[in-house]
Amino acid sequence: MFPTVLDNDAVLVTRIDDASAEAASGRYARHGVALLVGVRDGTGSLFHLGGGGERYLPLARGRVDWLEGGEISAQMHGPEFGEALLVELRALPSAPGVTRTFGDKTLFRNDRVCVYEEILGPGHVRPMHSHAPRLIIPLTGAHAAQRFPSGESREDRFPAGGAHWAPQVMVHEIRNIGTAPFWAICVEHP
Repeated sequence: MFPTVLDNDAVLVTRIDDASAEAASGRYARHGVALLVGVRDGTGSLFHLGGGGERYLPLARGRVDWLEGGEISAQMHGPEFGEALLVELRALPSAPGVTRTFGDKTLFRNDRVCVYEEILGPGHVRPMHSHAPRLIIPLTGAHAAQRFPSGESREDRFPAGGAHWAPQVMVHEIRNIGTAPFWAICVEHP
């Protein structure tokens, strides 16, 4: 019912925005264990039926909610619904023996997942560090330069509101070479 953004063995990511909320109005979509990540503020909300009972969830950029399996419905309350990504967790790959950095702030953590935010100001560098395979959800666009232990480097651009899967353990240094802060929500195995 909601459009698929990313579908692999680890996660299924669907987008809930103005158009999909209007098209799905009054209907429920089933989902497994999931995270709801707010991408854009709005006047809409989501109604969740499932583990933990009934919940209304506002749409707010950067908000993260843990959802047991259940059903979700979009509720229109004005012209600007907002936007969220529903991230169903399938099998996040672990990275035994890899020492990792979980960003600037851990937002949610249990035995299945660690959700954290990364914030890099213009010109800010995060020194060499490691990640397990992970999902990256940029809340703002980014222009970044990465350097790897091999000496290789590359530039990347990440549009706001996307969902990017990094399938392997990564060791890198990252620098924000853009003119604005970069803010992302990351999801990986704890």
